[in-house]
Amino acid sequence: MIHYLKIFLLLLFLNIFSGCKEYSKLKSGTRRVSSELSLLKKSGNFIKGLGADRNAPDSADLVMTPIKQKNLLNSYDYLYDWLNGKNSTLRADNFQWDSSRNTYTIFDSSSRRLHPDIEVYGWHPYFMGELWKTYPYALLSTISFFSYAVDEETGSYSNPDHINQWRNIGMVDSAHAHNKRALLTVSCHGDKQANRFLENNLAWTTLADSVSSLLQEKNADGVELDFRNFSEDKRVAFVNFVKYFRERMEKKITNKIFYLAVSLPPGNVNQLFDVKEIQVYAEAMVIRGYDLHELNQEKGYAAVAPLRVDDAEGFSLESVVNEYLNAGIDASKTILALPLYGTQWKGSNNGDDFYASDFDKKITYKEIKDLYNSLDTTLELVANLDPVMMTNYYMLEFPDSTNVECWFDDDYTLGKKMNFAFARKLKGVGLWALGYDNGRSEIWNLIDKKLTTDTLEVTDPIMEIEGYPIKVASYIDKHSNLFLTTSIIMALAFLIALLIAFSDWRVRDAIFNNQFNHFVFIIVATLTILPILSMVGFLGRGKWQIVLSFLTGILVGYVFLQLKTYLRFKRP
Repeated sequence: MIHYLKIFLLLLFLNIFSGCKEYSKLKSGTRRVSSELSLLKKSGNFIKGLGADRNAPDSADLVMTPIKQKNLLNSYDYLYDWLNGKNSTLRADNFQWDSSRNTYTIFDSSSRRLHPDIEVYGWHPYFMGELWKTYPYALLSTISFFSYAVDEETGSYSNPDHINQWRNIGMVDSAHAHNKRALLTVSCHGDKQANRFLENNLAWTTLADSVSSLLQEKNADGVELDFRNFSEDKRVAFVNFVKYFRERMEKKITNKIFYLAVSLPPGNVNQLFDVKEIQVYAEAMVIRGYDLHELNQEKGYAAVAPLRVDDAEGFSLESVVNEYLNAGIDASKTILALPLYGTQWKGSNNGDDFYASDFDKKITYKEIKDLYNSLDTTLELVANLDPVMMTNYYMLEFPDSTNVECWFDDDYTLGKKMNFAFARKLKGVGLWALGYDNGRSEIWNLIDKKLTTDTLEVTDPIMEIEGYPIKVASYIDKHSNLFLTTSIIMALAFLIALLIAFSDWRVRDAIFNNQFNHFVFIIVATLTILPILSMVGFLGRGKWQIVLSFLTGILVGYVFLQLKTYLRFKRP
């Protein structure tokens, strides 16, 4: 008897000693955890920012002040970096505060892209065929297919072949794959055509309905209206048409926000276009900053898009943009389109120091580079620069007293004209037309260098944590009903399978005649019914302790059964 008592006291002492030791560890661990939680609570809204607070308000109320953000990132950078992963761009040491925008920025060399405040607009003319496959979409904001030619009598299109090309083109999908905007240009050129259409209200409805169907076929984002040469007495009619077209398109297209751009000419601004009224209905106002040589031909200027001219009455990008700004155009909506082509002129010398040159043709950027690069390596053609017009030109003189001139822009002069646009606070620049530089990279290298950024804007770093633990938790929370339903179905399937198995006496004996199998069976059965108990609301707050106590009791019972097996008691 004394022998058994000694064994019992020894087991009791070991149990108490072990328990005290574990309690000491637990107490120490609890103290450390409580200390960390206390610091988190003292630091502000970090727990709420992580979405861990049950009483957290709506997300709109969680945006913290810059000082709080800075303090949290400084104090808990290890936690922030753990949540996002060490290789993430969202690292605590990667944030910079931009006081001018009231946002944080982070450096991300892997996602170099256009600056978010800048627009690069481009056109794909139908005659460029499949060159849309080669465009650098990452360096574009918007691309527009040119064009839907309006039949002024009906409002339908007058170019079915080009519309068929639109219906089958993959350009829209390519733009969307790069998160870019895809538009359809609606063109109505010529004074008779434009005037007749603006007088025909029935044609307005046909046009809007026809265009909306074409947009929906391709899931395109909107329209650019390109109307030219209508008379001054149609100024109000054009405003009314733009308003009607906008409202009609919004009724027809309900699956996305409709985007409208309006093309504006470089001359006769106040006479034709009431920009203050038009821009109310448009997201973008596109100034065509090219073909100025047509307006300046009598004054002797051959440049397609001169930045400035010496003649006060001449047309230049500076005079055109200033005129629109003075007319009240919204600079934050305005895009200045620049040419990817030049002009070629031919003339002859009649004995004096000047050539009498006449317009020959327009010539694309690629054609200029190919044509004016001599195959004779001993002869190098060097372009001249007109510093006032900020335009390059070649001047070739021949023995028979004839000459050829070519006026064009390259990456240097276009860069200066882009600088001018942004100095006037314009939204961006456009390029007419994409594909004119096919195979050449200079212009796109310019855009990449001048208009792209390696930084990302982050309004609220704490709210925008997107590391693996957060993504997993968010996914589970989002699909919690699916997980619960799946668990219940699996539990029911297990129970049915168990009932079928229990119909066999050998299964029953195998389970209940073996202590370990008995123990495993109880654990599995308990875990199986947990989802059902949770669904019916049994496992609410405080009820989980019951389940844990039950499982602990099973474990303790199993341990004592094992002790009974391994300990051999001798009778006195």
